[in-house]
Amino acid sequence: MVVKELPSDVDALLVTPSHLYPFGAAMPAPRRAELLEWAVRTRTTIIEDDFNTELRYRISPQPTLSSLATNADVLTLGTFSTLLSRELAAGYVVASAATAAALREIRDILGVPVSAVTQRAIAHLLDDGVARRTSSAVHRGLAQRREVLNEQLVPLFKGARLAPGDGADLTLRFGTPKERDEFEQRLREAGIESGHESTLWTNSGDGLVLSFAHLSADDFGKSLEAVSQTITTLGRVQKGT
Repeated sequence: MVVKELPSDVDALLVTPSHLYPFGAAMPAPRRAELLEWAVRTRTTIIEDDFNTELRYRISPQPTLSSLATNADVLTLGTFSTLLSRELAAGYVVASAATAAALREIRDILGVPVSAVTQRAIAHLLDDGVARRTSSAVHRGLAQRREVLNEQLVPLFKGARLAPGDGADLTLRFGTPKERDEFEQRLREAGIESGHESTLWTNSGDGLVLSFAHLSADDFGKSLEAVSQTITTLGRVQKGT
């Protein structure tokens, strides 16, 4: 994000500073400060989607924009789905006292989307240290998956690279759209869906993006084998022609 090029006539700006998908990198501290100064100057509300911040296994999670010393109006959105379970469907909002009061009024009108039982269960997991232990396990698992991808898949494909940062996303670049489409079709036949760079962020290439972070251990192994087999098979076909 180039802060100096942001328009000054917007009411709110949605940002994901802790995890710039699919690159995995985080917004550096100087730019965070610049963004907050811009928000104060333009009176713009910053909506911070803090997803995947707990997956930064190399270093501690970056501080949220709302926790930094600032006069900017910042709403931080978070979820427990990655850290605890995708089946929880529970999230949270961190806001200033004034904004929080307004949000509660709206929430009372709309009703509570998460049952009290689920909320109490999450609170217990947080207090009991389960969430912290789970986070540590996720960090270790991601680091291991990244090493496996780097050792087993990247060397097989000349246009393969791991996304910089801390995730387990693999980008595959091809010489022609035809080669990409053929590879994608082979993956689809093997039961594997992939994303396109061009649909994930602006001014990108048009390769394929494969994310391995969310898979179970069994699915990770199967996906790894399927992608490896696809790379090997198509490589043989191309060499033969």
